Amino acid sequence: MKKSIFIVLIIVLLGSVVPVALAQNRVGPAAGNLPIQETSLFAGSGVCARCHEGLFENNVDVSPVTLWRSTMMANAAKDPLWRAKVSSEVEEFPDLQAAIEEKCIKCHSPVLYKQSTFDSLPDLPSYSIADLAGDPLARDGDTCTGCHQILPDNFGDQEVFSGNFMIWRDPPEALRTIFGPYENPFANPMVNNANYAPVEAYPDSDYSINDSEHCARCHNLFTNYVLKDGSLSTDKFPEQTPYYEWVNSIYANPVTPNAEPTTCQGCHMPQTETPIRISNIGRTETRTPFWYHHFVDGNRLMATVLKDNIDQLGVTATAAHFDTTLANTTDLLKEDTIELPLPVVEIVDGSTLKVDVTLTNLAGHKLPTGIPLRRVWIHLTVTGSSGKIFESGAWDAITGEIKGLDRDYEPHYDTITHKNQVQTYEGIMMDDWENVTRLLLRARDFVKDNRIPPKGFTTGHPSYEYTEIIGAAADDPDFSVGGSGADTVHYQIPISGSGGNITVAVEVCKP
Repeated sequence: MKKSIFIVLIIVLLGSVVPVALAQNRVGPAAGNLPIQETSLFAGSGVCARCHEGLFENNVDVSPVTLWRSTMMANAAKDPLWRAKVSSEVEEFPDLQAAIEEKCIKCHSPVLYKQSTFDSLPDLPSYSIADLAGDPLARDGDTCTGCHQILPDNFGDQEVFSGNFMIWRDPPEALRTIFGPYENPFANPMVNNANYAPVEAYPDSDYSINDSEHCARCHNLFTNYVLKDGSLSTDKFPEQTPYYEWVNSIYANPVTPNAEPTTCQGCHMPQTETPIRISNIGRTETRTPFWYHHFVDGNRLMATVLKDNIDQLGVTATAAHFDTTLANTTDLLKEDTIELPLPVVEIVDGSTLKVDVTLTNLAGHKLPTGIPLRRVWIHLTVTGSSGKIFESGAWDAITGEIKGLDRDYEPHYDTITHKNQVQTYEGIMMDDWENVTRLLLRARDFVKDNRIPPKGFTTGHPSYEYTEIIGAAADDPDFSVGGSGADTVHYQIPISGSGGNITVAVEVCKP
């Protein structure tokens, strides 16, 4: 009997392909329990919300504080995965607790780090994860005044990475200074209500507040590691390098003549040209463009955990806020993360089904990027008239573990012939003994990094030493060839004795 082949695609999301509305179609509740504490340098997001909530576009609330408060930026100091990871590293290396917590607090609670450092000058500062418990302002994560006081003085230099950015520090008797994207801000409301003098960001600098270098200060992270003798290395491991990945891409270097680069903010803080009155008091004029403070990313898992544990984690957003963030995340994953065209399918000699699956990275950095605990994998199922013929990439519904993975790590594949072979895109770390490790403070290098590079990525770029393709993917002729940002996986599946029609289903999954 002649076989017919049917193809089913499920793109990116694990478990759900239900259409969702964009966040702009939702309205968030009022400021509520946002912190209103202040220090000599910072003010809580509740202080900013007094004037910058209740901002509308076509009767929809687009206030920065409404959109921000349920993001990972806002919850950086409450993120339970981060807290657990810090705890596990400290438990493994108790003598290095101070160094571990300093490194982590720099970006996850910049208010705590910068204020503690400022208050202790010229002495060594004192801060720890324990300090977050009773300090609502420190727990405000990457809060409004933390980002809008950053100076561009060391932008573009390696010294700014890993949280080593500079902030404006006025004399104690002066008004605090805060930066925004607009010329000639009307200052009185902010002076009177928040003790800040607003100014245009960086008019005499080569950078703007909307440049990727503003984000790179924390999202390029280099860490020391423990050597065989127990000491800390002077060399540093490129734990997270989305900025360098972006620099080595068409998003930073567009191929279209006269095209502007697509910055981090261009994807994660989309803008509208609708004139928006950016303050709810005074005689503030409308401004354009206006940036939605979505800070949208692909982290559905942690947004869901935060939504389900609002009271336990002390989160200052509501379930409705998280619904907005999750809707944005879903939209990003479906539309702007991966291109998954119909696979190329062929039956050879009536006994072998060949399926070529091609993924193209649509992000401006590696997929996945960030902390090397993340993975993306292909789930492919072949079904005949009598049932399932082949499945690669299935997972256990109870434990969530992917079936068939090797104990240490799954190698990269060009061709897959067995159900226990799963194409898994990830960074796997190794220690100074060249053993696989999951501990960040042991990580000296990657033993595998087949995360899909962005379009335009080349091995000859100056940043490549920090963003290498490592392992079998480096020798795969289909992997990111010519800066394509794509990978093709070839499946060869025996189908002898499977009569009738055949259905091939492909989905790209992430936790």
